[in-house]
Amino acid sequence: MKSSFPPAAYETNFLKERGYVRRRCKYCGSYFWTLDSDRDICGESPCVPYSFVGKSLTKARFSFKEVKEIFLKFFEKRGHEVIAPYPVVARWRSDLFLVPASIAVFQPHVTSGISPPPANPLVIIQPCIRLEDVDKVGLTFGRHLTCFSMGGHHAFNYPDKEVYWKEKTVEYYHEFIMKEFGIPEEELIYKEAVWSGGGNAGPCFETISYGLELATLVFMQYKTLNSELIELPIRTVDTGYGMERFAWLSQGTPSCFDAVYGELYPRVEKLIGFPKVEQRLLEKYSPYTALVVPKAEMSVMKIREEISKMSGIPLDVIIEEISPLEKIYALLDFTKSIAFIMSEGVVPSNVRVGYLARLLIRKTYRLLMSIGHEDKLLDLLDLQLNYWGREYPNLREMRDEVLDLVETEVEKFKETISKGSSYVERELSAMKKSGIVEVPIDFMIKVYDERGITPDIVESIAEKVGMKAKAPENFYGLVASRHLSAERARVEKDWMKLLEEVFKDLPATEQIYYEKPFESRFTAKVLGVHGKYIVLDKTLFYPEGGGAISDTGRIKHSKGECKVLDVQLLGGGIIVHKVEGSLPEVGEIVEGFIDMERRYAVMRHHTATH
Repeated sequence: MKSSFPPAAYETNFLKERGYVRRRCKYCGSYFWTLDSDRDICGESPCVPYSFVGKSLTKARFSFKEVKEIFLKFFEKRGHEVIAPYPVVARWRSDLFLVPASIAVFQPHVTSGISPPPANPLVIIQPCIRLEDVDKVGLTFGRHLTCFSMGGHHAFNYPDKEVYWKEKTVEYYHEFIMKEFGIPEEELIYKEAVWSGGGNAGPCFETISYGLELATLVFMQYKTLNSELIELPIRTVDTGYGMERFAWLSQGTPSCFDAVYGELYPRVEKLIGFPKVEQRLLEKYSPYTALVVPKAEMSVMKIREEISKMSGIPLDVIIEEISPLEKIYALLDFTKSIAFIMSEGVVPSNVRVGYLARLLIRKTYRLLMSIGHEDKLLDLLDLQLNYWGREYPNLREMRDEVLDLVETEVEKFKETISKGSSYVERELSAMKKSGIVEVPIDFMIKVYDERGITPDIVESIAEKVGMKAKAPENFYGLVASRHLSAERARVEKDWMKLLEEVFKDLPATEQIYYEKPFESRFTAKVLGVHGKYIVLDKTLFYPEGGGAISDTGRIKHSKGECKVLDVQLLGGGIIVHKVEGSLPEVGEIVEGFIDMERRYAVMRHHTATH
């Protein structure tokens, strides 16, 4: 397997001297460093379930607040200046709406050398908001959040001033987790990965313990430009410690929400009125949420069925008892994000960050409507503003303004539903008369963007006029992605550039889908494997393009098979297949299978909108 960076980029004397060895995961194909020379699994979900739930594996059970205090004190004692957090709305950036990571507050001016850092080295706990995973919140019991706190210790290394680099970064993490949390060294795994974003790139370690990724240690040393990696004069240590995850691990609770929200959690549960779920059931269910990654082609029901099989918990129990709890988790997270965004003076609108605020408010309101508690939105926000306002005073100071703005937005949304529903009904009736039997996804996104009509309303109207309608499970994530900053597009572009660099010596892929458009099965030779990406000598899989999404399916090989999740066409005519599951070897002959039912459905949707 080729790596986007050579093995030497991940070697450290610190790990070698402690007996760490480099191994390869038999499931995901990633390389990792471990003390166990026989270990063949990287230890990260979804390759393994969580093994910390219901247990006390750290030297104490730390609250979320204590975790943050421990983190700051640890690095302050080691010469890092504590920096106050920046706002979550990135008004100082023209290319970014919301802060997704602590390094974002220093890009591009500090990392490129235009401006000096506020301190060097420094440590910060930055509130962050990421909306790409909005549809996964709750389902994964806290692995995905829209609002979270990232602990970052950063060092900016200049040509004439070296602060610290890989060795010290890894040593700091090692010491932090062993000394402050008491996790034994044999449970510390360093997984090799690549980081790319904001026009920068570099090798990184994802740190794993008990199935949970706890931190990412990035060694930012390149600028990406025109498919090339250009070495930067300033090498930046960019770390991201998941404060919520450390609290979750230390407490061993079934969900991250139990560990993070403290006294607020039972108050929200009481406000909504859901009955408590038996602790033993949650502890049995929770570890398996690590094994399933929610994605567009897998429905929530399919996820529940898989977990039911793996855990032995009856499906009806999951639906009746676990499902309502997931909604509480989502409400906790969404209302926290709304509180943070709105407290910084954002007004809901149809442009820029105002659009993202509107999306969250409306999604939260509809979620509350689905359980008969739409009248509780302002109460939930009031709880959030007061609770987190202890740490972030502006939340309490802006309480009245936030509640007034959200109340006004809800009233506008009600009017929008009333006016927009008749428009949707007219449009769907016209579609049906023209022979279209299923509502195109693009139409759902359009009416949400332009008229605020949520997919559940469209589905209800479609049923009324005799049409089929099913929004993808990641609908709101798709919508948010369309309106997020140019940063996301640049991240994807940068990643494709890295793949082009990795596979640049391979020949162009023979595109046999043109000559055999109705065949669903083919054989091919594996020319290259990098992480979760495979290049074949020929393929039947349609890559993304022309406004249509790519094919999906599976690739069968001598050691098993992997799912094909996405297909992209790179420069030079090379087609890469993003996969999940066991990986084939380079040179091996494999068999590919196209999901034709999905292809035809995509073709129908695509054709209906053109």
